[in-house]
Amino acid sequence: MGGLLFVGAANMDLIMKIERTPAPGETLMGQEALFLPGGKGANGAVAAAKLGAKVHFAGKVGGDENGRGLLDSLSQNGVDVSLVGCVPGTTGLAVISVQSDGQNRILYFPGANDAMDGAATTQALAGLDARGIGAVVLQLELPVDSMLAVMEWARQNTVAIVLDAGPVRELRGILPAGIDVLTPNQTECDALCGIHPDDPQSAAEAAKKLMGIYQPKSVLIKLGAIGALWTDGEQTIFAPSFRVKAVDPTAAGDAFTAAFAKARAEDKGVADALRYACAVGALTATGVGAQASLPTPDAVAGMLARDEAWPIVM
Repeated sequence: MGGLLFVGAANMDLIMKIERTPAPGETLMGQEALFLPGGKGANGAVAAAKLGAKVHFAGKVGGDENGRGLLDSLSQNGVDVSLVGCVPGTTGLAVISVQSDGQNRILYFPGANDAMDGAATTQALAGLDARGIGAVVLQLELPVDSMLAVMEWARQNTVAIVLDAGPVRELRGILPAGIDVLTPNQTECDALCGIHPDDPQSAAEAAKKLMGIYQPKSVLIKLGAIGALWTDGEQTIFAPSFRVKAVDPTAAGDAFTAAFAKARAEDKGVADALRYACAVGALTATGVGAQASLPTPDAVAGMLARDEAWPIVM
């Protein structure tokens, strides 16, 4: 076991570095502009593959140059793209502004990703051998019926489900109880339960509330530069983040989730998985671009050798 399946969006990212956010009606000169492969699902898939996992990615790209570029990027990074379909039209696009302080803002156009609906997802996964798949990692960039189709496939094949709750959308009455890991960031947590956690104590409160509302087996809250908190309702573990100079946080959360899923699929304990994921997320924030900034195993090993970010049982 230990292989991972990612079902999600593949986008081309237009990244513009700016000094600050422009005021309404203001035109602001950008400092740098880059086109780089992205999409939460594709980012996670590449992150896990670069870390050494066997990874399958299922999704859709458009029949344009961006779509071809995204497929090449996935394949070159060791991701199996046999479950990726190509449809007429435009590949998904994200426009990302990155301020000088490292904060980012993202506009998202789904494009071909919207073609990955429930029927297309069921068809894509029909021929996949679930043996060797330790977990499936989902995000909310695809249509909801796609998410539900993947969860049904996972249930039938006894595969663990990790749901990255972004971009945030209404899940009450939609999300089945019993998924293995529900993992929002601070903003998504606020939208899902009304609490914006900014320390371990408020994160623990939010996690308890999320457990009650959505009834997952566990909750993992990503707290950015603060760290991350996991609970299964009986035990709660907080892992502080590694100290780094953040340049661009794009894909740091995607990489964190992928690393945690990889570690757990390889039967690592929760505390070790949290520290590993914190190292991967922190390193990702030190580079520009989504997939371009994803770390190698050697870089992660170097970060883990630092005597910091040890998890705490609360």
